[in-house]
Amino acid sequence: MSWEDSRLNLTSLKFIAGRQGEDDYLPLPSYVIDFIWVPDPYVTNSKDAAITKLTTTYASVTLYRNHTIRYSARVYSIIACQMEFHEYPMDVQTCSMIMQSFMYSPEEVEFLWRPWSPVLINRDLKLLQFSLTKPLKNSINQSTSDELGAGNRPVRQLIVEFQFSREIGHHLVQTFVPSFLVVALSWFSFWLGLEAIPGRVTLLVTSLLTLTTLFTGIKEGLPPVAYVKAIDVWMAGCMVFVFAALGEFVVVRVLNVMHQQHIVHPTIPVQPAQSMHRTTTASPTNKHEQTAEYLRRYTTLSHSDTETNGNKILPEQSHKISDLAHGENGAVRRPPTRSALRSAWDLEQGGMQPLMGKQFMGRLSLHWVDVKTGEKKILWKEIDKASRIVFPLMFLLFMVIYFPILISRSF
Repeated sequence: MSWEDSRLNLTSLKFIAGRQGEDDYLPLPSYVIDFIWVPDPYVTNSKDAAITKLTTTYASVTLYRNHTIRYSARVYSIIACQMEFHEYPMDVQTCSMIMQSFMYSPEEVEFLWRPWSPVLINRDLKLLQFSLTKPLKNSINQSTSDELGAGNRPVRQLIVEFQFSREIGHHLVQTFVPSFLVVALSWFSFWLGLEAIPGRVTLLVTSLLTLTTLFTGIKEGLPPVAYVKAIDVWMAGCMVFVFAALGEFVVVRVLNVMHQQHIVHPTIPVQPAQSMHRTTTASPTNKHEQTAEYLRRYTTLSHSDTETNGNKILPEQSHKISDLAHGENGAVRRPPTRSALRSAWDLEQGGMQPLMGKQFMGRLSLHWVDVKTGEKKILWKEIDKASRIVFPLMFLLFMVIYFPILISRSF
């Protein structure tokens, strides 16, 4: 900082000849500053400031023949900066240092930036998480508001802006890559099938807990803010994809249980009331003949439904059918109920045909036969096969949307 004071009497002083282009000067001890007039600049957004000292105060005073005084000191200052974390971890922070006179008006003391290199930065300065954008912006602000409560008086401020761009390398290695690998790990469950239910559940739940632990550690290093940050969107997206994989497992498990129940106990549609009436009147009168006829038709029905779906009758199923006619000691069992008789007789009375595959929610079938290839298709297996492609493509679409928007907003 340098200023000119024409009130100084320099007639008795001996100056040192300056270098080419410089005026004659005279170095003075630092305590001389206490006996001459000094401007009162202060940093308005400074939280703490002090002149550093070790064995002595690091300051120098130089007096020039043209009544110019240059005062240089090493000042330590903590400046408050209002940071925005909307684009974190690819955010760019702009911090300003504002200087003005504490007591004097611009008519009394006028602050100006020096014309050559007003702000210099140490070339060896390196920050851990940020890179300092160059060149720095310095400006002069003419304001009419005074924060000291002196009313609307004119204020002249010197402003220098520092732009800090956060380095993405650390978060790329510590956040984005690990979370992506955990999400990709959850997709392996689509290849495990339902034969490895414990392993599949363990894989999905472990992935979900790993993401929770990872993102909890990330948020501990950030100040609590009320708005949504870019890292929060990434965290939520990864959690949704892992949770969706867990939900897909629950769906295919339920469909598999329904499919197994349909194979063991095939469903026969209920006939209309008129057909029921005709069946009741046309049924045999002899109970033993009625029982034998029903068992013959029920066996034929179960066999035809099984062959239609491409399955073979299991041995235990055939034993169940024979057990309908005879008990453990070979005794003849009771005739089936009238509702069962109506369902069996309905096939011959022109009611409804056996189902090719059990209807699910009135629209989908638990299994069916492909018309082109003749291959049997099972619903839950087809969902697993589709998930192997749909989940990676959806996550790729999420990244294609997320990163370009984040980069465009950051730069």
